[in-house]
Amino acid sequence: MATPDAPRMSPEELYARITKYEPVVILDVRTEAALTMNPYKIPGARWMPLTSVVEQAQQLPRQGTVVAY
Repeated sequence: MATPDAPRMSPEELYARITKYEPVVILDVRTEAALTMNPYKIPGARWMPLTSVVEQAQQLPRQGTVVAY
C-alpha cells in the first residue's frame, strides 16, 4: 500500500520518465542473495541493498526522483 511519503510508480510511468530524460535515480534494493537468484535489473539501476540505503542516502542526488525496487 502506498503511503504519502512513499508513493508508488508503475513500470509504464517509470519508462515514460526515463524516455523523456527526466532525472530519475533507480535503486535496486534487493539483497545480494536475491540479486544472485535473479540477476536481471532495470538498465541504469544502481544496486544499493535496502539495509544500506539510510547510511548511503547522502550519496544520492538531491534533484529528481528516486525510485526503489
